Amino acid sequence: PNDYYDIEIATMSDFQVIYQNSGAMIEDDLGYNPCKTTPKEQERRITKRIQDNRIFIGKQNNEIVFQIEVGVILPSDCQVGSTYIPPHFRGKGLSKKYMRGVCRHLFQNTKAINLHVHVDNIPAQRCYRNSGFQKIANYRLVKCKKN
Repeated sequence: PNDYYDIEIATMSDFQVIYQNSGAMIEDDLGYNPCKTTPKEQERRITKRIQDNRIFIGKQNNEIVFQIEVGVILPSDCQVGSTYIPPHFRGKGLSKKYMRGVCRHLFQNTKAINLHVHVDNIPAQRCYRNSGFQKIANYRLVKCKKN
């Protein structure tokens, strides 16, 4: 059996779902949804990322069940982030196989893949470890406020 699921590069035909997923992911992580607070800016960001082929998706029965953004891909390395699985698809082992699919695709053009994960996000850490990533440091989100 395959130990990965194939992924595809997102297209503008997937925009609406990707836009909503992206907002929900930020809300899960940071407590606000840019689709509600800055919708035009969020729309611009997502459009640009799709046009730059920096969003990958996994579909089952023509529904997006996995979404991830990728930074600049250099021969030496690249960074992945902003991973999202809709709540009703979580806990089914999809993230591990889709992460492996993303890595399989990216390793065609780079030698290393890195990511940052919040120190308290244990499910994500487990997924990444099971996908082949190795922990090299703790990460904690730190906010700086203007006085």
